[in-house]
Amino acid sequence: MPRGVEKDQVDGFPQSVFERLGALFLAGFVFYGVGFGLVTSVGGSPDFLSTISARHTTLVLGAVLMSLNSIVDVGKGVLFFPMLLGLGCVFLCSLLLRTRLVPDSCRSGA
Repeated sequence: MPRGVEKDQVDGFPQSVFERLGALFLAGFVFYGVGFGLVTSVGGSPDFLSTISARHTTLVLGAVLMSLNSIVDVGKGVLFFPMLLGLGCVFLCSLLLRTRLVPDSCRSGA
């Protein structure tokens, strides 16, 4: 084991950072997947406009869950940034800032 590295560390970072990062990846899949399923269940029917008032809560809950995925993406970027910076990957840090921390509306060019 390298000198100055604790037993529960990987590349100088605590293992808990990697566990949180993995949990954020899983949370992103779950939030977006469940949200997409809820929104599609309401919006996928041919009589979407006539049923929207009755299924308003389902639609809003699905949209909120899909939006939470953006917050999870920012969390992943915040955890990744110091790791990449510590490894001397300046290009990857700038790429991370552009793809994870910049809002989707700015990236789409609309």
